[in-house]
Amino acid sequence: MSTDGIPGPVVSIVEDGRVPDSAVPLGGRRGPVSLAHAAARFRPDARALVQRWQTAEGCWGDQRLQIVLQAVALMRDRKAVDDLLTLLRGEPAPSTRALVLAALGAFDHLGPVPARVYADVEDRLTAESEDTTVRSAAAQCLGQFGSPAAIGPLLNATESPDPALRGGAITALGDLASSADLGPDDLRTVVEALAGMLAVETDEGLALDLVGALGRLARKGQPDALAALREVNDRNRAVLRAARYFLPPAEKP
Repeated sequence: MSTDGIPGPVVSIVEDGRVPDSAVPLGGRRGPVSLAHAAARFRPDARALVQRWQTAEGCWGDQRLQIVLQAVALMRDRKAVDDLLTLLRGEPAPSTRALVLAALGAFDHLGPVPARVYADVEDRLTAESEDTTVRSAAAQCLGQFGSPAAIGPLLNATESPDPALRGGAITALGDLASSADLGPDDLRTVVEALAGMLAVETDEGLALDLVGALGRLARKGQPDALAALREVNDRNRAVLRAARYFLPPAEKP
């Protein structure tokens, strides 16, 4: 039975936090992520799904909307883009705005991202009054979009005094540099920036983020990324071990 494009079992999953035993072999109460997977399996209408629960009384920021947004991200249905942008602009809970950005980032493989979507996401990254969690999610969303236009805003974000935002921007630059849409000059800019940061970074967590980003690029055949990892020889044990992980077998101690 379906209501406005939403199968009955999906309503139960979102409203009750429970997958009906008769619907799919995932019975019992589960966390939002597995519930979202169960809901996505029914391929409900993504727009109807967002519209129904974004207007439900008391729904803002609670587990129901979390399930809905994760299901939309899994389905990667672009018909929901405008509704997601409405949520992004009007939702007061930072945790929900971050989930909206994650859902938008999941559309990266469906072709060029509409300009209005890119602009809204970049605005979230650059707004200094925005919550750090949201800005970090916006950075990672831009990285998934794969547009060279994101290089400047992301590099600016790596200069933030907030480690969480810097880490999100570093990860996003790694994603961006892995994109097929980047030309050789843009790719060189990103790799050189990441390598320069790694050479002077003293925060262990951020150094590990940088090693991870450069390691992915080294495995894609970027010699400058590999060279930067070879230079990691005076760090704490965790950073050194992470850098060595990405070296060719013949170079590992």
